[in-house]
Amino acid sequence: VNAATSIEISNTIYDVNCYGESTGAVILSPPAGNFAFAWSNGTANQNLIGVPAGNYTVTLTTSQACSYDTTVTVSQPASPLSYGINEVDISCWKAEDGSIDITPTGGTGPYTVYWSTGDFVEDLDSLKPGIYVCYIFDANYCIEFSPYIFITQPNELVNTLTITDATCGLPNGAIDLFVTGGTPPYTFAWSNSASSEDVTGLIAGTYHVTSTDANGCTITASYLVTEPSQIAVTGLVSDLSCFGFYDGAVDITVTGGQPQYSY
Repeated sequence: VNAATSIEISNTIYDVNCYGESTGAVILSPPAGNFAFAWSNGTANQNLIGVPAGNYTVTLTTSQACSYDTTVTVSQPASPLSYGINEVDISCWKAEDGSIDITPTGGTGPYTVYWSTGDFVEDLDSLKPGIYVCYIFDANYCIEFSPYIFITQPNELVNTLTITDATCGLPNGAIDLFVTGGTPPYTFAWSNSASSEDVTGLIAGTYHVTSTDANGCTITASYLVTEPSQIAVTGLVSDLSCFGFYDGAVDITVTGGQPQYSY
């Protein structure tokens, strides 16, 4: 009396493409014959379609009530497709040196990155201010997309100031400087070797200053400290008309300096 021979159950496994999805499948290829199928997830069909990753056991039962088991494993990527973002804003007003560095992880490499700019590159540089979005595809066409990425720039560096002119040829002029925009703190380099924001004790002349912010952005300007011209006095003398009279006069005209005058 011969025993029934064992049967070979071949299968083709289709793994899940994207982590966490239910796109796996198992296609059984049993030998010819009539079988009943019972899967460990409750399915009674020959094939498993649209299942998540996991281990599945199927029992084939023949018309003679013989049963044969086989276990298969449907896999998926080790982790979901994700990414890291490192963005660098523009350093100086209108510098166009912003950048975005995208680092895809998980899923199934290699990756393709498509940007809202139309570029198919992983990283962007030489960026103007604006809003950027990217779409990341892995080798299985799983997709992730970034939130809005804002690249900004500092405000333009601007000098405002008050100039106090020198007087009487003395070193008493001053420049009170106030810088806005850019990225504080600021440093200053004056043509008279001063390094403070404001300069005092100035004689009349032209002074140059370069203001530099924390990102190395600069603004250079020249300012004129003036002084009034030297005081000059001219006079018209009217002598006495007759001896002993009191009708003499001196009429002077003052120019230069800073009106009004006192005598």
